[in-house]
Amino acid sequence: MFDRLVAFSLRNRILTLFLSLALMAFGGLSASRLPVDVLPNLNRPVVTILTESRVSRRPRSRLW
Repeated sequence: MFDRLVAFSLRNRILTLFLSLALMAFGGLSASRLPVDVLPNLNRPVVTILTESRVSRRPRSRLW
């Protein structure tokens, strides 16, 4: 099967060249139309910690 494909490609070099160029052009067009959401998110994750305390908060006096 592979031998026949190589023999066909060697006999029809112009057709093989145009098909490969068309395939590359289609791939470039498809890549340029990809949405931006396909790219990975490179932001660092943010962790928010909320705490509660039952101890009353009295103002401290300054020692100095």
